[in-house]
Amino acid sequence: MTFDNLTVARYIAVRKAPYFAHALFRTPIITTPAVPVGAMDMYGRMYINPQIVENWTPEHIATILIHEMFHLLNEHFDRKGARDQKRWNIATDMEIANTLRALDFRLDTPIPHITPEQYDMPYDLLAEEYYERLNDGSGDGDTNGDGNGSGDGNENNGGSSSGSGHPSGSASDGTDKPWELPPDDAEYPGLSDTEQELLRREVAHAAEQHYKDRGDLPASMERLIKHYKKRKEVDWRTVLRRTVKRTIYIGGSGDQFSYRRPNRRKQNSDFIFPSMFRIRPKVAVVIDTSGSMGDSELDTALNEVDALLQELRSEVTVLSVDAEVHTIQRIRHANRIQLQGGGGTDMMVGIQAAAMQKQKPNLIVVITDGYTNWDTQRPPKTPPVIAVLTSKNSETPPAWIHSVRVHINS
Repeated sequence: MTFDNLTVARYIAVRKAPYFAHALFRTPIITTPAVPVGAMDMYGRMYINPQIVENWTPEHIATILIHEMFHLLNEHFDRKGARDQKRWNIATDMEIANTLRALDFRLDTPIPHITPEQYDMPYDLLAEEYYERLNDGSGDGDTNGDGNGSGDGNENNGGSSSGSGHPSGSASDGTDKPWELPPDDAEYPGLSDTEQELLRREVAHAAEQHYKDRGDLPASMERLIKHYKKRKEVDWRTVLRRTVKRTIYIGGSGDQFSYRRPNRRKQNSDFIFPSMFRIRPKVAVVIDTSGSMGDSELDTALNEVDALLQELRSEVTVLSVDAEVHTIQRIRHANRIQLQGGGGTDMMVGIQAAAMQKQKPNLIVVITDGYTNWDTQRPPKTPPVIAVLTSKNSETPPAWIHSVRVHINS
């Protein structure tokens, strides 16, 4: 029954929006009671509660499928930035509602979908525009009972994108949720940034062909097609932030959920919601101070890592290393770093020294031009390592090191 309803829902969605066919049928849908209604993670896996699939009509389920797909395709997790999670979830749901309505998807789901008119908002605005029009407390009123992505995006339950007060998926706000699989899950591996970009362009091309001879392209879809088709180079700063957050999350640090202390704001709900707590990550930064590193490359990379670590609110251990370790400091701001060196290059010395610190790090970030020898295998008792490479010509490190290549304007 569950499989049949999902299959019918997929075909209804494809009938109404045939350009989503490839995206819908390649997206794994994981049924789990851990998600109250439905959600999408930022790696392209969809989650849905089996009771929803059993009890809702296929047409309503089709609305959920496309709704969650739009969170991923519209890159809501990247667009959120530092915005308030609750208001952002409401704003993205209003943006999605406009397109769903234009494509004739039903918004009268058993848990009604959030729409702009519920907030006296105009149609066809972007989520960023809706966000600015929402007051800080706007989510405390009409959001109860609203929205496939309605209402409560507070910090403790992670927002909502699939029902009144129900936590959203990370595709909507960039925050990993307790039911989500790790990005490198063996059975359902997540999509890489490149794969997601190709998927968006494929949807754009198929949509453009679909409406080419019809002449009835909805304005919201026209805007999305232009956005999806735009060839863009993912900024290295975005990649670095995403890689660090992903690595810290997999390592057990960062924002986590726990049922040991249930969410007090949801004590009257039929569901038991977890509360969020933060495990402070211990991060070590190894800085290449050999003679081949230029000041501009070091300054740019340091500033970006500093901004990221400030976002994580974490003190870091900084090691200045050429062929040996010269200084080890515990700092919170990059302007307190004292660099020494100027000799040869051996970043493995720095990695090993960082891993042996008394406060063992959860993550090691190495800032280097990449002209160094790397061990082919991860040394024992070494945490995950990210290499920030400031040269475009150096060799890529071995697979056990996550690498992000910096693009610096000369």
